[in-house]
Amino acid sequence: MIFHIARREFLHYLRSPGAYFVGAGLLFIGGVFFSLVIDSYTRFAAQGAMYGQDPLSISQGIIEPLASTLGLLLVLFLPTLTMRALAEEQKSGSMALLLSAPISSTEVVLGKWLGLMSYLGCLLGLGMAYVPAMLFVFGDPPLAPLLSAYLGVALLCAVGAAVGIMTSSLTSNQVVAAVSSWTLLLGLWILSFLESLDGWMGSLGTHIGLIVHYESFSQGLVRSNDLAYFAVVTAICLFVAQQRVESQRWR
Repeated sequence: MIFHIARREFLHYLRSPGAYFVGAGLLFIGGVFFSLVIDSYTRFAAQGAMYGQDPLSISQGIIEPLASTLGLLLVLFLPTLTMRALAEEQKSGSMALLLSAPISSTEVVLGKWLGLMSYLGCLLGLGMAYVPAMLFVFGDPPLAPLLSAYLGVALLCAVGAAVGIMTSSLTSNQVVAAVSSWTLLLGLWILSFLESLDGWMGSLGTHIGLIVHYESFSQGLVRSNDLAYFAVVTAICLFVAQQRVESQRWR
């Protein structure tokens, strides 16, 4: 049943004009930033060659800034995709019909999450396939940072989708769900800036800040604490959503 719901959710995104609009906006802005990053990298490389300086590596000059920009874009765009996940079911009354079927609340939540992840995988995998293609055609990028950057993007999508589904389960208003998701994701993003401070605030930014754990992947670092962070946050959000859906079964 999980994969049946995931397939239904995935097909819904493929048939939704809003999903295409959001996806097109994400890919367009990502493409513009990719062009700017490439232009900046080539200009710095030319200046470095002129003055006999060592040029920036492709990892530092292209992969890291592009992954950072794409991460921020996902934080901004994901809530518009997740806001309808469960809020729409509650508002239309189809949630009661769904829960009356022989299906568990866990299957409902995981199916919604996997359906959204499938859509995001197709959107980013196909829509931004030109990035590694151009890097390998016109350069010689290191494979490890590129693969780890893709892993970081996938994990960020997992967290963003889980946060969005959780907020969508708490309300029947899609706008409230989107704003709540933005607040949580941007809050985790902003907490990363506390890392440079001393004391408990610096420790809070180091352990909870989203950027701290995300940007290490673009640097080719796959650390166990970063993997654990994304796994725990995703699991907590999906658990809250599951408990919320389960509570509605007994109303």
